[in-house]
Amino acid sequence: MGDRHKAMVQQRLREGAKKAKDKEVADHDLRMTILAMEQSARASMGMGDGKRRREVPTATEELEKVELQGSGKTAELLDPVKEELKEQKRKVSN
Repeated sequence: MGDRHKAMVQQRLREGAKKAKDKEVADHDLRMTILAMEQSARASMGMGDGKRRREVPTATEELEKVELQGSGKTAELLDPVKEELKEQKRKVSN
């Protein structure tokens, strides 16, 4: 029974490692997809006459700000961003 138990434990460890690796790959793919989308959006917001519009921070930059500040400051950091997005939506809809 000792050998069988040892084999089962090793199998579970292999399965856990495989799941962790699969999740890591999926997370990486998601990050790369988001990055590609952000780059595409930034490129589309540029103007053809050589002038650049206001620099728009990426979602990852905003996330880094939130992570650096800690959970106590999250609302303080996100409120101005939310207000800015609301203002942009109002301008677009008018």
